Amino acid sequence: MKRKAYTCEDGTVAILDVDKDETLYDSQWVDGRQQNRGTDLIVHKTKKGKLIFYEYNWTQWQGECSSIIVLDGESIGIAKWILERYGWFSEKEL
Repeated sequence: MKRKAYTCEDGTVAILDVDKDETLYDSQWVDGRQQNRGTDLIVHKTKKGKLIFYEYNWTQWQGECSSIIVLDGESIGIAKWILERYGWFSEKEL
């Protein structure tokens, strides 16, 4: 799955697209080695300017499926969560 329809709080539908949205973290290469599966951090900007952060869990293994998981910023404090999980981003960058 590389695309997913997501319904925003205001009822509008955003199309999350791994190929078009901005990748903040790409897990294809880790410590100089190419990976067979990973989790990328991606951000989608809606027409109204709202940012939707999501993880793209991808795999190259036959029989496994890739998925998109939207990160709910209201319930987890998205900036804090990103700083904890992806520590090399600064608060200014977010």
